[in-house]
Amino acid sequence: MPSSDQERGGGEVTLQELAPPEDLLTKVRTLSVEDVRFVLPTHRGLMLLLDKVTIYPRSKASGELQVTPERCVGFCFKKQEELILRGVDLVEMAAQLLGVWGSYFREIFKERRREFVLASFGRAEFHKPIKVGETVVIEIAVDRIRVRGDARSQQFVIKGEEFIIKVNEELRGRISGITLMSTPLQNS
Repeated sequence: MPSSDQERGGGEVTLQELAPPEDLLTKVRTLSVEDVRFVLPTHRGLMLLLDKVTIYPRSKASGELQVTPERCVGFCFKKQEELILRGVDLVEMAAQLLGVWGSYFREIFKERRREFVLASFGRAEFHKPIKVGETVVIEIAVDRIRVRGDARSQQFVIKGEEFIIKVNEELRGRISGITLMSTPLQNS
């Protein structure tokens, strides 16, 4: 039995660092929830945790979510009779923001229907709960995002080093080390 990918004929995939598209770094981009659904086709209904995404040139990517009672069905937990957004949902929100960022790379979006899978995350710390009625904003500086990939194999990795979580400019938490893998969406 062969002992390496090379002997099996697969060969190793080498991921190269990809530079962000120039227009991503020169124009403000604002995506509505419908735009985000198009980019993240596997996230529907309550699984989509971004109501709006704004990418500011050479600055940051920002995602917003209005926490409503409807949004909390099956997701939030009760703390002292108040519905609170779960930390895992904030991690998923950060991952979805990375997926939107990655969709602007021609190499990635060439295959229009892609799947973005949360591969890992390093650490999350939350300072104060996010309640129904609040709008949570998650931000990452664009120089803290790395995209690596191999266009031939259609394998891509998107890593966000540090996300800031805010409500009304008040710091509510940080998430670090989120890594996504992106592959073409399998035909159903």
